[in-house]
Amino acid sequence: MKIPGASDPKIGGDAKWAINSHAVLDLTFNTDFAQADVDRAVNNLTRFNVFFPERRQFFLENSGIYPSDGGSIYPYFSRTIGLANSQFNASAVPIDAGIRFNDRNEKRTLSGLYVHQRASDDQGGANFGLARFQKNFGKQNNFGAMLTHRYDESGENVSSNHNTTLTTDFFLRPNDTWTVNGLVSASRDEGTGKVGHAGNLYTGLNRNDWYAGWVTKWVSQDYLPGMGFVFGNNVIHHNPGGYYIWRPKKEKSLIRRADPWHFRQLLPQCF
Repeated sequence: MKIPGASDPKIGGDAKWAINSHAVLDLTFNTDFAQADVDRAVNNLTRFNVFFPERRQFFLENSGIYPSDGGSIYPYFSRTIGLANSQFNASAVPIDAGIRFNDRNEKRTLSGLYVHQRASDDQGGANFGLARFQKNFGKQNNFGAMLTHRYDESGENVSSNHNTTLTTDFFLRPNDTWTVNGLVSASRDEGTGKVGHAGNLYTGLNRNDWYAGWVTKWVSQDYLPGMGFVFGNNVIHHNPGGYYIWRPKKEKSLIRRADPWHFRQLLPQCF
């Protein structure tokens, strides 16, 4: 007979192996990430999803190698792993085992991930797989590709499902003033049988005395990354803009630079 208030013992942990100066292998087993900070409470009155940042150290390491648009389209978002209903203040779901490999040098980046998530009361077990490649060329340019696959196992009231996402991305800086970057992603979900797509394109010219840029983002109605996050579906967003940068010619001037971007950054601190 189990004594009231007693808890079952559980053993889990992480391991790290630095294979060489640029390659690392990480292992985790029987993990529930109980030490992670609690998400802040948010009342969402819009039709768009709320983005909750990753707080678990295992997934924060080397997270910058995965492609995203920096705020609204994430083909891979680690909060889909180990959390139930992950976009809405999720409860933790234990991870049976996980392995991650990262190999980064000046010429290229290789990354692989596999995690098995334990079944819970309202969902079956889940398998998460990822492969990432990025190639650097020139002084400040790169292109890459990423493949993610999520397999949800069947449960009492849930059938099994496969979800695959393929993403390509690039970053180009031909000189110190021009920047062009973007990504294109496509998903296929077995449950719905539909294929969707999403992406973004940014072009910016940043000179000493003025800035001009253009951002385009889109997410189709059927884009469903099983290991990712999007701010909303069936959305197209264009944002052209530019401004003049004022730099006083007097060397002893109290103001060294003034432009709308810096004023916008200061406004929240003034109220």
